[in-house]
Amino acid sequence: MNAYKTTHMKQLILLLGMMSTAYAVTAQDKTQGRIEYEIVLNLHANLKPDQQQFKEMIPETAVQKEVLYFNGDKSRLDRKSMEEMTSEEGAKIKIQTGDEDEIAIYTDGATDKQYSLQQKEGKKILVDRDKSDKKKGDDKAGGKEVKGSKTKVILGYTCYDVGTKRKGDNMTLWVTDELPFQGGPLGAYNDKAILGMDAKGMSVVAKKIDFVPVAREEVTLPAGVPVQGK
Repeated sequence: MNAYKTTHMKQLILLLGMMSTAYAVTAQDKTQGRIEYEIVLNLHANLKPDQQQFKEMIPETAVQKEVLYFNGDKSRLDRKSMEEMTSEEGAKIKIQTGDEDEIAIYTDGATDKQYSLQQKEGKKILVDRDKSDKKKGDDKAGGKEVKGSKTKVILGYTCYDVGTKRKGDNMTLWVTDELPFQGGPLGAYNDKAILGMDAKGMSVVAKKIDFVPVAREEVTLPAGVPVQGK
């Protein structure tokens, strides 16, 4: 009889443990985490008319990765310069998809602000991207936007297309309102989360999302770093 009770008690404990685990998975905190983006650049398509002679010296495409960390409406995008490549002919090739001095981009959805963390001459500075882009004659890092009617699913999230024009180039952003942060890869901005981008000679898509703890401090502007463009 005691053995019978003991066996059933163990089964009950096991069942309760399984229920607890299932609840933990269901109640997963989706307000913070990290997203890995894959950027595919069509190098041939990006060659200018006077650069066509280099087509045979470089690969057709190159792949770059970026990681975005978010906690609520704050996020930090870590920028990573693509490693230098060497063609079969021995030519050195380096692709730059942003400011060479840029380390990260901080976005605050509550204030609708973006800042670029840069390192110049051994010193770190923060640059107000809104004012910096306006000085260059560009609209805020995403340009004028027009919401389309197309949808696609990325990592299980329904995204809709938003057409935008930046620096004279047409671009399609794939955004979702199912995640709490704003903006996305390459420093592009939208008031929704960007999980994909399509442009001439380039495509970007979120390949992985992990809902892991991200300290608020990790996505907040670093203290003690001077801000330009205030």
